[in-house]
Amino acid sequence: MPSVTMTSPGSQLRILVVDDERLVRESVNMLLSIDGHHVETATDGEDALGKLSAEKFDVVITDFEMPKMKGDNLAVAIKARWPEQPIILLSAYGEIFKAEGKQLPGVDLILSKPFLLETLRQALTTVLGTKEGETGPITSSSKDAPVSHKRLG
Repeated sequence: MPSVTMTSPGSQLRILVVDDERLVRESVNMLLSIDGHHVETATDGEDALGKLSAEKFDVVITDFEMPKMKGDNLAVAIKARWPEQPIILLSAYGEIFKAEGKQLPGVDLILSKPFLLETLRQALTTVLGTKEGETGPITSSSKDAPVSHKRLG
């Protein structure tokens, strides 16, 4: 797995985005492409596991609420096969998880929806700069980010 700690436009990452909602997949793809990242998308957990078996990704960004396999179950399945794979979980429940101190196995960072482009950039920097075992999952929300006009809903 490449060791990348910066997510500036000059550091292109290979990112797998997993979400059952087409609009969300396309929106996250567009936001990540602004910074020059190569983005692949998957419609569900099974599709994601197939893509991960075929090629390497620097990070996986997955939705929490999906049919067939929820995002936290996908994270556990990914970590069982690729323990070093960084995983960001997108969730409308991120603030609730944070308030309850809930940690989801396999998830490196929970990003609350909606989020700003800058918050997404910070999330990438955080998960790619965190070494295994240093801390538990981190919850990040749009409240933590600088003001921006780019928002994903």
